[in-house]
Amino acid sequence: MIDNSTKKTSLGESTCRAKILRSACAIATMMAFVCSPLAAIAQQAAPGASDDAGEAKQAEEAAPAPKPAGPTPTMFLLPTQGIKGEMSEIIPERIGEMLRAQLADKRSAKLLPTYEAMMQQGGGNPNAELAEAERLYTSGIGLLTAGQNDRAATTFQRSVDSLEKNLADLENFNVLVDAYRNMALAYFLAGFDFDARKKMQVYANLRPNEKLDPEKFPKELREVYQVEADKVKKAGPGKISVTAGGEKATVFVDGVEKGQAPVELNDIGYGYHYLVVRGATGGVWSEQIRVRGRSKEQTFEAKLGAPGATPDAAASNQPAFYTGLVSSVGSGKFSDEQLRPYLDELHSRTGAKYMAWVVMVKKRSSYSAVPFIYNVETSELVREGDVSFTLALSNLRVGVNTLANSISGVVGAEAGDKLVTSVDLKPAPAAVAVKPAAGEADKKPSTQAPAETKPVAQAPVEQSKSVKPLPPIEDGLDEDDDSNVWMWVGAGSAAVLVAGAVVGGVLLFADDADPAGGGKFDAALSW
Repeated sequence: MIDNSTKKTSLGESTCRAKILRSACAIATMMAFVCSPLAAIAQQAAPGASDDAGEAKQAEEAAPAPKPAGPTPTMFLLPTQGIKGEMSEIIPERIGEMLRAQLADKRSAKLLPTYEAMMQQGGGNPNAELAEAERLYTSGIGLLTAGQNDRAATTFQRSVDSLEKNLADLENFNVLVDAYRNMALAYFLAGFDFDARKKMQVYANLRPNEKLDPEKFPKELREVYQVEADKVKKAGPGKISVTAGGEKATVFVDGVEKGQAPVELNDIGYGYHYLVVRGATGGVWSEQIRVRGRSKEQTFEAKLGAPGATPDAAASNQPAFYTGLVSSVGSGKFSDEQLRPYLDELHSRTGAKYMAWVVMVKKRSSYSAVPFIYNVETSELVREGDVSFTLALSNLRVGVNTLANSISGVVGAEAGDKLVTSVDLKPAPAAVAVKPAAGEADKKPSTQAPAETKPVAQAPVEQSKSVKPLPPIEDGLDEDDDSNVWMWVGAGSAAVLVAGAVVGGVLLFADDADPAGGGKFDAALSW
């Protein structure tokens, strides 16, 4: 039999545990209802984090893979020049030196050395086409030795064509002579008998006293050579006169110096020969000639230089195309069509993809520097904006830096409205007062009244209407407002926690009656 006191104690303990459990459930329920909207408010208050993360991820996925960097294009800078007679040469030279130093530090293009420096580095005129011709000559010898006669003949022909095209800059004339000899052999072994005879005849004209190797040259080809050599000896030398338009110039025949023009030569044999005339100002004239022999008189007039070339345009050891280019640019009046042959030749010799130059013009109270850039691939001439320098050159560094930035900025960019086809930088001639003619001075002034001028009524001006400005758009929450929101959210949360604690305490300690009454209350609360 269970003691009544023990039963009463256990019933009280179970009732107390039930009250604690119900209080905890009530507090948890209220916290769930309160915290759910608070979480939503917090998420809306700072939407940028998740959005930024998503946008960053999409940007990473959509960003294309970087393209591999190509080779840096090369640029050749012509000497900076001023229009003749307008300023001292020291001014453009100084600006040109500083501009070269600035462009050398730019990464958009690799600046090539000056033409003089390239000549010193290469031991002569830097001609890329001549170098290629000599390479083809060497390659042709290898193909001929390997028995590839067709390819050897074609290679020798390409080499000879380039050598003759750049005859004015050819220093080793023996390369051209030997190329003719080997080309004749290659044509003969390839089955082109007619071409072989023609090439061997030219070789016999140039070297009539040679002996061909019987182990290398077939009998038929040696006979062709001997017949042509005998013809040269029988005809004897001709009598040729070479002039250079009154200018003193050095005359070369087949790579051998023959004196100063005007000159008369009596030792040039019959047949084909190469005549080169180099002027004292850098102009060069070259041509393949045919001497008739038998002491027959022939006259050749060398036309030195290029259109627009002037005696003080360039150093005497520079080729004609370069002196013509520098002279044309320095005149201040040129066109892309006029400069294109010179610029293309400069490209073939230097490999530059861009050519740049600056022309300076003196104005009333300043110097104006005009930069130009030529793109070899597109054959486009671009004129950048003028840069002004004071007469005292007080803004020298700033102006040169502006020039360098404008020139380097053209590399790889579209020409747009900066594309030009012709340029004329020469200032207009000053107005000159002209005296009236004698008859006009004696004329009496007219007594007729001038025509009456009628005033033109002005159109009525429409009065401006005042318009009430729109109310300003309120900005979103700033940082201060955002901090106030969180302050109130925290205060509300604390109030809810305090209220929950009070309600739980009341439920826990409010009912100390007998267990029966507590049971009724518990049943009603659970429902």
